[in-house]
Amino acid sequence: MINALIKLISILLLTGCVIEAGNPNGVTGDLKISWDGNGSSLGLVSSGSFEIFIDSVILYNDADNSNLSMTLKPTHESINILRNETIEFATTSEVIPGTYNNIVIIVKDSNPFKYKPDGSNEKPVRFEDSGSKAIYISGNYEIEEGQSEEIVVSLDLSNSLSESGDGFIFKPRAGAQRRKFGVSYSSTVNFDEGEVVCAYLYDAIAPPKRMGRIAKRFKKRLTPPSGFKAFTRPEFSSADDVVKDETKKCDNAFERRPVINNSFEFRHLKPGTYDFRVFKEDGSFEDIETGVRLTLNR
Repeated sequence: MINALIKLISILLLTGCVIEAGNPNGVTGDLKISWDGNGSSLGLVSSGSFEIFIDSVILYNDADNSNLSMTLKPTHESINILRNETIEFATTSEVIPGTYNNIVIIVKDSNPFKYKPDGSNEKPVRFEDSGSKAIYISGNYEIEEGQSEEIVVSLDLSNSLSESGDGFIFKPRAGAQRRKFGVSYSSTVNFDEGEVVCAYLYDAIAPPKRMGRIAKRFKKRLTPPSGFKAFTRPEFSSADDVVKDETKKCDNAFERRPVINNSFEFRHLKPGTYDFRVFKEDGSFEDIETGVRLTLNR
């Protein structure tokens, strides 16, 4: 699937339909994309290492006729997303200002993953779709001219992996947030059996519009290959619309985090209102906090 996307991008470059290398419009700024390792491990996957070998990273917009596209170069050949730290993995100093709604992390053709659970041999990992070569992340990422910008990616690895034979199938469940428009939240639970906290987002707050010069619009439209679907983190319009999960997989949650020593912490959340549900070791759950409004100036 991703091969068709890469081919189309190449055609657009050759026909002059995409602003790319060389920065012909003189647009300045810096953009880097980082990986939040704390968000990947969740404490729910056995310790060890999960390496992703990255070929390139593409931002593009397929929601209107702007046909914006920007390619970033990887700063590392691979990253271990189970390290409990934020790791920069792609960057560019030739930004194309505009609003993007997809991040595509293209992995190496051969052996793109290396998963070694703690105390175990390396386990084979493959995409759910055998033709896939990328991790797709849907969102809203407004890039401004002349600014330094960072987008932080997190991936729920335990919800992205499922056992298959002697290995695993990988169906990425990832999200991303512009660092300067992200919010954090931490709290405690008053019982000892808590295992994971799920955060449900509603009444989200959009980032302010501060767009500088916009890249020109193009005649041709960049569209993803047929059949692909980027993962989109769930959001709800209001408290009455929220559908909470009854299992700790938390399919309807915007994000989830482990409970460690009766405490939990969320980083790089989207501003808005949240309800928090704790799942216990026996599978039962309890709503601990509701209507928590998280804003940039709180």
